[in-house]
Amino acid sequence: MEECTRSAFCRIKAVSNAIRRKIEGINIEEKYGLTGGECAIMGYLFENPHKPLYQKDIEEEFHIRRSSATRALQAMEKKGILFRQSEPHDGRLKRLVLTERAMEIGRDVGDMIEEAEQRLLKGISHEELNAFLDMCDRICRNGEGEEKA
Repeated sequence: MEECTRSAFCRIKAVSNAIRRKIEGINIEEKYGLTGGECAIMGYLFENPHKPLYQKDIEEEFHIRRSSATRALQAMEKKGILFRQSEPHDGRLKRLVLTERAMEIGRDVGDMIEEAEQRLLKGISHEELNAFLDMCDRICRNGEGEEKA
């Protein structure tokens, strides 16, 4: 089992590296000044325009610590990608809102990521992809110590 575990860890790391290289290869950082992580957060907000989203949602969606989310969101605010809007019913809640600049580049970045994703998923069936995504979710939950099955 130990050999299998190391192999699984190495393969997961290899997939992560392949995705990172593919995203870096489409020059989002060079073209827009956004890191891959910032781009992913922007994409998540872009895909959920009618859903109120907060920092906690970013932490949960991307399985990152509060400090990492804070750094990323603060950097995105400085770059003019988003702003935090107080909720009228609870001023402590700060809704994440994309700026007009983000909406403009979001469409272009989305197309670039879609193309990269299609290349990465070439030859993988819909069923295989769903099984892989389910396993990724389970691995993330296991890594966080959640008891959900």
